[in-house]
Amino acid sequence: QSRLMLYRACRLLDRGHPAERESALSKWLVTDSAVRVASDSIQIHGALGILEESKLTAELQDALPGRIFSGANELLKEIVLASLKRA
Repeated sequence: QSRLMLYRACRLLDRGHPAERESALSKWLVTDSAVRVASDSIQIHGALGILEESKLTAELQDALPGRIFSGANELLKEIVLASLKRA
């Protein structure tokens, strides 16, 4: 789902169309998916998931800043809402 939205935003941008909503949605979906997958992986592995040797905590630490960099997800939600109000 997030990959499909990212491809849609890229296609619109390649064709010279505005893609503010699609870009915001794709960033929001991609970062939420990354955090969810990393968190689920840790939970599946239980106590072993938090050990340094498993590297799963590093995956979560890499995914979490994505919710902040390039626009916080809360800000992206506002962008999407504003674009829907205009439509």
